[in-house]
Amino acid sequence: MKLCIDKIIKGFQLICFIFMLASSNIVFGQSKRSSAESESPWKGVWKSVSYGADLEFKDVVFVSPDVGWVAGAAGTLLKTTDGGDTWTAQLGGDPESKEKPIERLFFVDETHGWAEVDGGKLLRTTDGETWEEYGRIGEEYGMFYDFLFTSEQVGVQIVKEGDYIARTQDGGRSWQRVTQGCQAKVEQDGLVANLGCRLKSLFFINPEVGYAAGATYTVGMGGGGAIAIVLKTTDGGETWEQTSTIPNLHGDEGYFNQHIFFIDENTGFLVLTRSDKLMLTTDGGQTWRGLVGPVKEKVRFADPQVGWSFDDYYGTLAYTVDGGKRWTSRQVKFPAEPKAFSFPRRDRAYVVGKHGMIFRYRVVEKSYTSSKRLIAAPLMPPFEIPVEDEVESLEKEVSRLSESLSGKTPAGGGAVSPGAKRLESLPEGGSYVDACCKEEVEKIEANLISLATEVPEMLTRYRNLNLVMLGLKLITEGPARIQTLQSALSGLRGAKDAQSALSSLTELTSALGDFKATMRQFSLSQPGEN
Repeated sequence: MKLCIDKIIKGFQLICFIFMLASSNIVFGQSKRSSAESESPWKGVWKSVSYGADLEFKDVVFVSPDVGWVAGAAGTLLKTTDGGDTWTAQLGGDPESKEKPIERLFFVDETHGWAEVDGGKLLRTTDGETWEEYGRIGEEYGMFYDFLFTSEQVGVQIVKEGDYIARTQDGGRSWQRVTQGCQAKVEQDGLVANLGCRLKSLFFINPEVGYAAGATYTVGMGGGGAIAIVLKTTDGGETWEQTSTIPNLHGDEGYFNQHIFFIDENTGFLVLTRSDKLMLTTDGGQTWRGLVGPVKEKVRFADPQVGWSFDDYYGTLAYTVDGGKRWTSRQVKFPAEPKAFSFPRRDRAYVVGKHGMIFRYRVVEKSYTSSKRLIAAPLMPPFEIPVEDEVESLEKEVSRLSESLSGKTPAGGGAVSPGAKRLESLPEGGSYVDACCKEEVEKIEANLISLATEVPEMLTRYRNLNLVMLGLKLITEGPARIQTLQSALSGLRGAKDAQSALSSLTELTSALGDFKATMRQFSLSQPGEN
């Protein structure tokens, strides 16, 4: 009897030890993150910015932290320009309407977007405000799986039960088939077969390089089963080739979804929803390996480091802050199931669902409260942006230079502001601006040298993956703006008289305005909430 009791006690102690160990692992696994959150003056919150009507929202797209659209039942399409504080119905908005729901949205920038109406009707806007019926998506009552655009004119779609890929070059007005059915070459147990397949998901990392994911079946090959397949294009979707297969899926995997997403030309993720598998490639889709993580649905990255995935059934948010190497999760108790989400920036996101539900994620001060409903959320890492300080300093020095130039003229060269020092002479071959304002010019030059290093690094580190094509544009446009500033400064330093100097200063000021406008498109700033 005593022996039996001892065994029970020891067994209970073992169970307690295992439980404590498991608990410790959970704590240790999140300790660094939890500690960072507890020490930070910021916190993550979900705030209700819901629409006051009983509508089921199907999709949401934000092209910047504040400008976005929500689509759903009764032909409804809403727009906000203030982060969801107010919504304007561009289409529909009446829950009693019998219009078909708008199911999906896609935008390439703030003005060019597309909306797919249940049944395949395609709507398009070229100003972000007005919409027109513009072609169709899919065949046979809108049967398709995915679509996207890489520019204002070029787009691709997976059509008719995932059988083939079609492409448009006129903004969606007409589509041409570019693959003749879906065929996958499969090797298993020493056998080779060309099998029909079904595609489900599309993603382009730039206008030329894109991927499609799907599945096929190996019936009669080693007992049968499902195999995921990945296709790749390097010519903007005109031709496609199979890059890889992933075996050992559930037998009915092909009837479920495969979501694909890339953060650069080599690194990508494939979610196999039926198998609850998250796969990673680091060689452009040629090989894949499994990752440990709670990701079960579509993955989206705001930038190359911070990515999210929502499990709408359980209301679970899975997220990574290190480019997908490690994932963790947190359950979020929204009042309705999240049907879609948009992730325009690492510190801003939106989730939509039934009954007009729209929630906005923000990073706010820990003391922040609101009369509207708030839900606690994980804190995403902050931006490290030395560029902001450099731009502020550059503006101040340009302003000082402008004041100096307006108050100093060469001898006999016109009116001088009261108290201004007159330039008695200009050295042979010298610079008028250097002679009058050398200190300001040298500081401007130092700012530009710093920006020339910092801007490309920042644009690469925080590249916009919410709007991939815009992110790529800014990576080239940012450094180009710096070069324009440097050219304007060079012209200023070469000025020989007041008139030339003031003219060059106007060019420098204009170039600075263009640079700031480009940085605003990048939408990086420190967190805060109104």
